[in-house]
Amino acid sequence: QKGDVIVGLEHAEEHATVYHAGTKVLNGQIVTDGGRVLTVVGPGYNYLDAMQRVNRARSEIAFHGMAFHEGIAAHLLAA
Repeated sequence: QKGDVIVGLEHAEEHATVYHAGTKVLNGQIVTDGGRVLTVVGPGYNYLDAMQRVNRARSEIAFHGMAFHEGIAAHLLAA
C-alpha cells in the first residue's frame, strides 16, 4: 500500500532507532511507499531489553495496513 500517513514516529524514536525504507514525504507528512516500510532497532543490555524497547517503539507507530514480525531478537531468545 502506498500513500498512507505514518503517525507516532517521533514518539517511537524516544525508545529505539527507526530506519526508513519504503517511505517518502508527501505534503509534509511521512507516508508509506510500498514494501517493508520501516525497521525498528532497539539498543539494550541484552536481547530481552532490546526487544522490549522495540516493542515500545513499535506500539507508538501506526498506519493503515501495518503488519510486523518479531525479527531476529525473537529467534535468539527462543534458542
